[in-house]
Amino acid sequence: MKNEIIKKSAIVCSRVLFLVTICEIIILWLNRKLSEPWNLLWYDLQSGFSDNKEYLNKFLFAFIIFLICYFFYLANNKDGFSFVWHIRIGKRRGFVWKSHWVILGCISAAFLGVTSMIYQGMISCGRSNLWEGSILVGHSFGRVDEYTYTGCLEAFLVNYEKGYRTFEVDLTVTGDKKVVLRHDWEQAIQEGISSDNIPTQDQFLSIPICGMYTPLSFQDLCLLMKEYPDIWIVTDSKYTDTEDVKEQFAIMVQTAKECDAEDVLDRLIIQIYNPEMHDAVKEVYPFKSFIFTLYQYWDGSIEQFTEICRWSVKHNVDVITMHFDYAIEENLEVAKRYDRDIYVHTVDDAEVAKEFLDKGVRGIYTDDISPEELKEERK
Repeated sequence: MKNEIIKKSAIVCSRVLFLVTICEIIILWLNRKLSEPWNLLWYDLQSGFSDNKEYLNKFLFAFIIFLICYFFYLANNKDGFSFVWHIRIGKRRGFVWKSHWVILGCISAAFLGVTSMIYQGMISCGRSNLWEGSILVGHSFGRVDEYTYTGCLEAFLVNYEKGYRTFEVDLTVTGDKKVVLRHDWEQAIQEGISSDNIPTQDQFLSIPICGMYTPLSFQDLCLLMKEYPDIWIVTDSKYTDTEDVKEQFAIMVQTAKECDAEDVLDRLIIQIYNPEMHDAVKEVYPFKSFIFTLYQYWDGSIEQFTEICRWSVKHNVDVITMHFDYAIEENLEVAKRYDRDIYVHTVDDAEVAKEFLDKGVRGIYTDDISPEELKEERK
């Protein structure tokens, strides 16, 4: 009786292992067919496939078809689909049971498949950015005196002293194909410069901003980053056309190399405006840190935001930036489900910033808020 129980238990276990292996084979097939990475599958498993019903339906369909075939086989085979070879009872040696090699294959496949999926999922769900984030991002280096959007040296120095270590800067291309720190050529902050009169880099650098502040080129920024190795720069590069994007970032990479500052490129956090821009930038240089900013791309719907989060998981973009009006509970819940950090722009009131942080926002783009005002908040 005891041996019969052991035999039946072994048969049941081998069948269960076989079914688990089949599940893994179906998952591998679906992941390959649908181009689903393991980390996204990991999030779908955690959420019960709430945002990916198509995947779940395809899996269930394939599994049900297999079960129908499997049980049809069982119904027409007396011994069933057993991988246990036999159990032999000996009077002197007690009992010895042997297993067919297939059961060992099943155990190995099930164990390796499940543990590999869990391991890869856990690793992939970790942060992929080199930049670990900071609560405040100095918007265009932050305010200097009464001025914003300057991107000038003085704005950097003032706000570095306040405690900022991550800064967003606006970048555009001059008439002689150099990259400089400027929001756009329509800003009335430098005499004689406009979109109808785009300057060369030398002309740009020779005209003080607002009549008193020091303009900066991208080369100047690279050298500044070498001098201040604890700062990170979020790029606001404006262009979205693929060829323009490639040209601008190629200029930036070449500039960094020419001034012996290529290492600072790993402290650039590339702000992208659509998925195509991510691919274009990656073709130019293997930047390590990205932010997906949504003001040019997102239509405001929860459906598209969910797709943006899923795309961000697939492409290891950990941070998403949106206007503060969109940082509502529904959107923050989706971001949390996919472990994406949300930053909002632009908030200049410390109490309002604290309210966003309390709701689950990770960080704030700001002109004015001092890091000292948020020192009690999470780091």
